[in-house]
Amino acid sequence: MFRTANLTHISGLTDTLLFSGTLANEADARFTFYTTAVLTSRSVITGAFATVSGSLTSSVFVIDASGQTVYYYNPTPGGTFANPASFAAGIPIVTATIRSQNILNVQSPGKGLGTNFAEFTQSGVSPFTLDGVIYQLGQAGVMERLFSTGEGINTDPLTPKSFTVLSGNAVVTGVPGQQNFAPLIMRNAP
Repeated sequence: MFRTANLTHISGLTDTLLFSGTLANEADARFTFYTTAVLTSRSVITGAFATVSGSLTSSVFVIDASGQTVYYYNPTPGGTFANPASFAAGIPIVTATIRSQNILNVQSPGKGLGTNFAEFTQSGVSPFTLDGVIYQLGQAGVMERLFSTGEGINTDPLTPKSFTVLSGNAVVTGVPGQQNFAPLIMRNAP
């Protein structure tokens, strides 16, 4: 399993620096990430419930996974969801381990709403230069709590494989006294 996306806000940077053009979209995103993870457990809860208008059959999937996330700085953006590997282009600036739990509430056959919670621990960082200023996103050992939610569509029930549009945020939890939206930014880092 993998996840890709672009960052739309980084504490300590003006939002205009995150994109190369006037559109805040994946094609102009200078900061992206690519996550690979393996399934560690999967539970399915199904049931029929009585409602005023009849009965409702519902399924909830609970999926746990662990893996690695890499954040990239790309001075020449070009990410596209049609090519997920395009989000792994550029200069790797943060590596992290991730452990996540995704709760998928099936709304109709092949379609559901997902809620994801994850623990994110930075294992490495590399400084980068943007507009002549050296930055570093966090430091090794910084821990974050991530949350995202969105709608998913099952694209291959045999694999299983899906495409989910998510949005979310992260809060730094492992730096005493810090509660910033992720990632934590440090100016003029070595």
